Amino acid sequence: MFWSDPVHKVQRIIGFYKDIGTTVTINQGFIGPLGVSTYAMQWILYTTPLVILFLTVLGVVKILSDKFRDQNMQSLLFLLMLIVPIVRVTWPGTNIYGGVRQIMEFIPAMAIIAGIGGLTLRNWLSPFLKSTVLSTLLVLALFIPITHKLIEIHPNENVYFNPLIGGLAGAKERDFPGWGVSFGAPYREAIDWINKNAEPGAKLTTGYEILSNIPGIFIRPDIDYKSNRSGYLRQGEYVISLRFQGADKRSYFDMYLDRMMEPVHQIKIDEVPILKIWKNDEDHLRDEWSKEEVLDNVNFTKTNTGLSFDAGKVVKLSRLEIWYNESDCMELADGYLMVSKNGEEWERIPGVLPEEVRIRVLGTQPSNGKFIEPFAGQVARYINLYLSPKDSCVTQIEKVKLYHFL
Repeated sequence: MFWSDPVHKVQRIIGFYKDIGTTVTINQGFIGPLGVSTYAMQWILYTTPLVILFLTVLGVVKILSDKFRDQNMQSLLFLLMLIVPIVRVTWPGTNIYGGVRQIMEFIPAMAIIAGIGGLTLRNWLSPFLKSTVLSTLLVLALFIPITHKLIEIHPNENVYFNPLIGGLAGAKERDFPGWGVSFGAPYREAIDWINKNAEPGAKLTTGYEILSNIPGIFIRPDIDYKSNRSGYLRQGEYVISLRFQGADKRSYFDMYLDRMMEPVHQIKIDEVPILKIWKNDEDHLRDEWSKEEVLDNVNFTKTNTGLSFDAGKVVKLSRLEIWYNESDCMELADGYLMVSKNGEEWERIPGVLPEEVRIRVLGTQPSNGKFIEPFAGQVARYINLYLSPKDSCVTQIEKVKLYHFL
C-alpha cells in the first residue's frame, strides 16, 4: 500500500521513470558511433513503407528550407515531434525492445511530415504536368504498391518489412530482432482451418503459448482444447503455434515440432511461416526421426553440482529416463540440463526443473521416483544435470535409460 511508506514509494516511482529505457540489455550489434543505439532507427527504416520514407524525407527538406526563409514555423514543431521520441531511445545508454511500439508517438508526426512531403511533390509536379489534378493523382499512385501489399498480407500487417531489408524473408535471413512477431493476428485463420479440417473429437493445444491466447468460443464445440502436449508420445493432438525469431529454440516442444514433425498447415508472409499447425502423430513424423534405440552402458557420476552422464560416443539424443529412490532425501527445488559433444562447449536445454510443460501428459518431471527428460535430437555425448539441492532424490539412481535416434 502506498500510504504505509509514502516517502519510499515516491522514491521508487521516481526511480522507475529515471531508469526506464536504460535497464534493457543493449544488443551490441546495434551500437553505432559514439555509443548511440541504432535499434529504433533501423526498425523505422526497415518497417516503414518506402513511399512514406520518401515523402517524409521530402517533408523534412521542405520544413528545413522554410525554416531558413522564416516561413511555416509551426512545421518545425512537427519535426521536433518526430525527432524527440527517436532521440530519446537512441542516446548512448538508452534502449527499447519489441520494435518501436514503445515510441509510437512519432507516428502522427511522421504522417504529417509525409503529408507535407506529398504536397511539396504535387506542387513541384504541377508546372510540368500543367494539371494540379494529374499531379495529385500521380502522388496518390505512389501508394498503390504498399496498398496492394497490405491487402495481400492482411490481417498480418504488423509483420511487414519493406524491400530495403528484403521483406520478412530478408529480416529472417538477417535474424533481425523481432521478425515475425504478429501479436497473435494469425490465430483466427488457424482456428478456421482447424474447425474445417479437424476430425470430430480431435484434441487441440498450443505450442508454448498459453491456452487463453485463443478464445474457446471460436473453437468447434466437439474439439478437446486443453494442454494436450504429448511430445514424443505422439498422441495425435493438433498443435497451433506462432513462429517468429527464437520461437524454434524456446522450449523442447517447439524444437521437437520444428525439427521432427511435418506441419499440416502454415500461414506464410513472403514465404516465411508466421504460424504452423501440426498433427502430432506417427503419420506426420519425418522419416529421419522414426527410429530410436536404447544406448548400452551409459556411465553416470555424482558431481558437486548434480549428475553427469557419458553416452560413450556422440549421438542424436532422444530422451533420458531415470528411476530413483525417494527415501531419506530432499525434493528437487530447481534444476536444468546442459549437453556437449566434447565436454568443453555446452548447450543449455530450455526449461527449468521441476516442470510439467515439456510433455504435459507425463505430468511434473521429476516425480514419483521417475524422471523423463525428452530431447529434440541434440547431438551430444555428455549430459550434465544441475540440481538444487545437489544431493536431491534424483541423484539416488536405481536405473538409467538413454534413448538416441539412429
